[in-house]
Amino acid sequence: MLIKSLIMKKLLVLVLSATILLSCFSCEKLLKKDDPTELTGDTSPMAEAGVKVESSSAPIAGVSNFTATIKTLKDGVSSYTASATVTNSLLKNMVANFPGVTIVGNTVSITNMEMQQTTGGIKCLTGPGAGIIVKYDSEVGDTYPIGTTGSVRTVISKTGLDDYAYGFMLIKTIQVESI
Repeated sequence: MLIKSLIMKKLLVLVLSATILLSCFSCEKLLKKDDPTELTGDTSPMAEAGVKVESSSAPIAGVSNFTATIKTLKDGVSSYTASATVTNSLLKNMVANFPGVTIVGNTVSITNMEMQQTTGGIKCLTGPGAGIIVKYDSEVGDTYPIGTTGSVRTVISKTGLDDYAYGFMLIKTIQVESI
C-alpha cells in the first residue's frame, strides 16, 4: 500500500509537471520575445510596386505637394521615389544629408528610400530615421529604437476598435512620438 501511494504521488507530480510544461510551451508569448527592431506579418498590399501616395497641395509646416511612388518590391522591401515642395528652411536643412536626397530650390526629392510594410507595421530601412515607425499591435508605452541614434519612438496613445469615421470606414489610430 505504501509503495502504491508513493508511485501515485510520483505519477501525480509527473503529470502536473508535464501539464505545466506543455502549457508554457504552448504559450507563444512566454517563449518568443518580440524583437523591437523587426516586423512580423505578411507583406502589405500598400507595399506593391506602382502604389502612389499623395498629400493635398495645402502647406502643412512648410511642406506641400508631397507625392511618393513605389518603384520596386523585392523580398518584402519597397523602394520609393518621392518629392515635395518644402518652404521650411529648417526642414530642408534636416533632410539635406539623407542618402538619396536632392534639393533644388524648394523641391526636395529622394530616390531609393526603402521601407518595409507588413500586416504587422511599418519600418524605414534608410536614412538616420531608420527603424520601426509603428507596430500595429503595440501598446501605449512601447518603444522602438531609431537606428543607432540612441533615440526612440514611443507609442503615446492608441484608440480602441474603430473609433474614428474616415469616409465610409471606421478606423483606430496609434500615435507615436520620436524622443
